[in-house]
Order: sequence, then C-alpha cells, then structure tokens
Amino acid sequence: MELSDDQIKRLLEWFVNSSEANKEWANKRKIGQEQAHEWLQPHKIKDMFDEELKEKFRNYYKRGSGDKQHLIQLNRERVIKDIKKLRRTVSFLLDESIDISERLEQVLSGEYKIDRLGSAIATAILMDFDPEKYSLWNNKVEQGFSVLGWKVFQRGASLGKNYLNLMAALQRLKDLYEDKELSLLDVDLFLHTIAAEKEGIEMVRKITGEGSEPENDTNYLILTYKEGSPWDDKMGVPIWE
Repeated sequence: MELSDDQIKRLLEWFVNSSEANKEWANKRKIGQEQAHEWLQPHKIKDMFDEELKEKFRNYYKRGSGDKQHLIQLNRERVIKDIKKLRRTVSFLLDESIDISERLEQVLSGEYKIDRLGSAIATAILMDFDPEKYSLWNNKVEQGFSVLGWKVFQRGASLGKNYLNLMAALQRLKDLYEDKELSLLDVDLFLHTIAAEKEGIEMVRKITGEGSEPENDTNYLILTYKEGSPWDDKMGVPIWE
C-alpha cells in the first residue's frame, strides 16, 4: 500500500522533531561526511601515496563510510588489495565529465568493477564527494521506499538508470517536507529509520492505522550496532524482487 503525501509528511515531521535515531545520529553522520569529503576529491586521490590511500579507505570502511552504514569488514581488504586499480576506479567514479549513469554502470558491472565494491560503498563515495548532488544506495534505502509503497526501481533497468530513479524519488521526498530544507543525508537517515528502527516502524503503523505489533512478533529488524554505527548494509549489486 502506498502511503499518502499527508501520511509521509506526518512521518517526516515526527522524524525531524522526535526521532531518537535522528537525535543520536544526524550530527555524527554529518561530521563523518565532512571528514570524508576532505579527502574524497579527485586531485587528492590522484596525488596520495599508495599506503596513505590504502589507510584512508581502510578507515573509511571501518567507520561504515562515515557512520552511514555497516559494511562487511571481510570485504575491506579485498577491495583495497590492488590499490592502483582502486585509485583508477574511484578516479573514474568521481569524473563528472562522464554521465553518472555511465560511471555507475562501469564501476558496478563494467571495466572498472572491483570485487566486493558494490553500490553501497560506491554511492557512499559519491555522496561524500558531493553531498548535495549524490546519495547513498543500499538495502535500507530500498526497504525504506518499500515502507512508503513507492515503486522506485524498475526490473530490467540498468544500474545507472535505477540510480537516476532513486535520486528523483529522494528529491520528491525532500519536497514533501516544507518546514525546512532536508539534506540528502537527512532523508537517507529517515528511510533507514522507518525501515529498520523499532520507533520508526511503530510510527508508520500508528500513522497508517495498523496499530502496534504484538510484543512477541519480531517481523521488524532490531539492529545490533557495531563499532558505533547502526547503518547495516550487506548489499553488493542490488537485486529487486
């Protein structure tokens, strides 16, 4: 069932003013993004020594790309193993002379693909490079849109096309909240909260009139936070049902 605009506005109002997840994590995530933005720039990627670049990405992975998500740490060393290839891939990803849909296609499934570097980390890099232009695409984002009942992703469409669909949907979501301008980081946290946080799931049920779940019903996901970051992501290349 698709939520009405009025129901979504009420959810956004609750999230901005009352959500505990927003109160706890919004500023931490903003700081993490600002720190990553400092070095995730094409000229800095180009000029860094190999070991420095490795360490930057190792720490970026450990921190869940700036407290945005939980990344599988076993994948970390596989991603940075060939640092020259990683430098080449990230430099291509950040090359804005090339259309974003083409960049994502090549990085996720084409010439610049690196094993275990999926859409979650690739789009986190894009978001930290330019947080006003790009946003994160991981499984919690997809689940959040499912909660809203929005059909954002098209079966059979390219990864690049579906990323454009995502960005259009995020802008629509931002436009629904008129009291203040929400950032892409804000709406990403909103989608995570209504998809994976108990408070968010209960508020969706309250607003849609579904009531609360029985105490012994565990259909929702209760996250176990690791290394201080709750943003869970086990997604490589996305699969849609």
